[in-house]
Amino acid sequence: MKNIFFCSLIVGLFSPVIFAQNLSKEFEQIYGKLDKLKTFQFIVNYSSNDTLEFSEKGTVNVLVTPDGYFYQTDFCEMVINKEHTIIINDEDHQILYSKNEKLENKDQSVTTGMLLNQIDTLVTKADSIYFSFDGLDRVYYLRFAHQYFDLVELRFTGEMLHQIDYYYNTDFVGNKGLKARNKIIFIENPEYNSRILRTDFYFVEKNKMIIPTEEFSTYRIQQSESANSILE
Repeated sequence: MKNIFFCSLIVGLFSPVIFAQNLSKEFEQIYGKLDKLKTFQFIVNYSSNDTLEFSEKGTVNVLVTPDGYFYQTDFCEMVINKEHTIIINDEDHQILYSKNEKLENKDQSVTTGMLLNQIDTLVTKADSIYFSFDGLDRVYYLRFAHQYFDLVELRFTGEMLHQIDYYYNTDFVGNKGLKARNKIIFIENPEYNSRILRTDFYFVEKNKMIIPTEEFSTYRIQQSESANSILE
């Protein structure tokens, strides 16, 4: 009862503007922490049900290192290193690649901000923001009018965001109680195999021809501008 009273008092004393400022500081602290780390990893387990009949679950893995970036989903991987952007489609056994001619372009596009940018922009788009404690979690409630999600809950613990709940607006989906969830696992200085970041793990150039390595001998390789467009 005391906790409920305390949270109610906090909500009554501080305006949504203050909560928005505090939420912005949460993200600033996260970016500051990530900028000090040479290597880190995000594992995002997501689930959603856009309708009562359709639901989806999966995992996105993001590894950031001094040698490049490795993204892994349930159906493909992407590598961004100094030389190439490489997309490995495991379902179609196809590798798309493009040359990274400008390193500055890559560095500006794949930053710590890119990892959380879409979440960060919710702060400026929310119609109202409120805050409460839930055990050790710091919870921010973002309300939206006339948007696909009418409520988004951001849960922070320690120095990191660890869960996001999106509640669908019934005006858009037609069913009550539908939501999506992202559970975020953050790992500092993770162990990883450095070869997954090297181009020669996937293909090599011989006699001016691009040839897949033995590991990917069954994959078709194609140069594509669509891979490089990810960096724009």
